[in-house]
Amino acid sequence: MTKNQDAGPQGSVPPGEQRRFEILLLTEDDRVIERIRHLLEPGGYAVTVHHLGRAGLDALETGAFPLCLVDQDLMDISGFEVVGQGKVLSENTEFVMLFEYPNISKALLALSYGAFGYLTKPLDDLGALLTKIILAREKISVNLQLRTLTREFEARRRQELDVLLPLHEEEVPSWNTQLAEDLG
Repeated sequence: MTKNQDAGPQGSVPPGEQRRFEILLLTEDDRVIERIRHLLEPGGYAVTVHHLGRAGLDALETGAFPLCLVDQDLMDISGFEVVGQGKVLSENTEFVMLFEYPNISKALLALSYGAFGYLTKPLDDLGALLTKIILAREKISVNLQLRTLTREFEARRRQELDVLLPLHEEEVPSWNTQLAEDLG
């Protein structure tokens, strides 16, 4: 197994520096590993590599990886299985499948398992790779903002209800009756 490269402990980012973007790469293809590292690590991306799908799933359980690039063909389980199980283990991770050649039926299958997209090996198109990474980062950011806004909304709604419901305690049973009739 290739030695894992990581950005260090979560709290070890020096002041004034941005935390490195963590990418989990699941493949046994050495040319892909070298290509990804060559393209991304100089730009501040941290690439952690595992050759087995189950090891990748374990890494997803214990680490924070916003992006996982997963080869369709792994020695122990398929990349599709990794995506399906990975979405359950780490809902904040986006998955991009890696295929040997473009195949629309496999691409659709990957999407049905929850993949964000796909790329074809040997990943010669830096623009396509960076576009997927940027889009995945944006999606992650928007989803986090949405969850934050949803929590804030629910907290404000609860506060409003806590203030208003006691003022109208005698009316609540009739509201419930009216609601039951409306739905009934």
